[in-house]
Amino acid sequence: MLSSRGAPVVAEPTDRMFASLPAVFRSRDETDDLARLLGVLGAFFFTGRADKPRGLERYLEEIPALFSPTDARKEFLHWLAAWLSFTPHALFPPESLRRIIGGIVPVYGLRGTRDYLVRLLKLCFGDEVAQIEVDDRPSVGFTIGQSTLGVDTRLAVSRPFCFKVIIEHHAAQTDPMASDEAQALQHRLRAVIDFAKPAHTTYELEWRAHPRGTRRRGHPPVSSGGAS
Repeated sequence: MLSSRGAPVVAEPTDRMFASLPAVFRSRDETDDLARLLGVLGAFFFTGRADKPRGLERYLEEIPALFSPTDARKEFLHWLAAWLSFTPHALFPPESLRRIIGGIVPVYGLRGTRDYLVRLLKLCFGDEVAQIEVDDRPSVGFTIGQSTLGVDTRLAVSRPFCFKVIIEHHAAQTDPMASDEAQALQHRLRAVIDFAKPAHTTYELEWRAHPRGTRRRGHPPVSSGGAS
């Protein structure tokens, strides 16, 4: 539709709805009842009403944002994470969830591998820990050239389907697992590892704290102790 000056005219939603009807209906609306009915529908779907300033069309336009990790409302993030099968979502704050949701799908293609676990842990905790390593063939007992007497030497048999996750913490602490924050972080780490690992495997979580960089020779790492 063009105006007398040749410029396009934007028709009102009600007029557009009325013009879309078959001619038999438009020609018989002598009482304007149909036009008034379409006006109510137009206000509901397009322009909105006094008590609801936005029409339904505006809400429909916002649907894609519900599925965007960067634009989704905070209360919707946990549903998105569950929809993507990330079950430990309740342990993470909204900003971390946005990062995880945005990057977890490509990582799923590596499930069951060492790279999958490393990439998933870095995706979940990359800003909370200094370094993440996964040793899928950890040595057991006394290993010449690797073991430290009195620290990690013992008589032991091999442990099949067992791996070790080594976490280096940012903070310089003598005993990092003594603080409440470190305990909470360890709990979240184990939740993600349990979520990611194959069901038939076991693991050991080792916690290392480095005071300002590399650990000095002769100072053993601090281990969280125990296997899962």
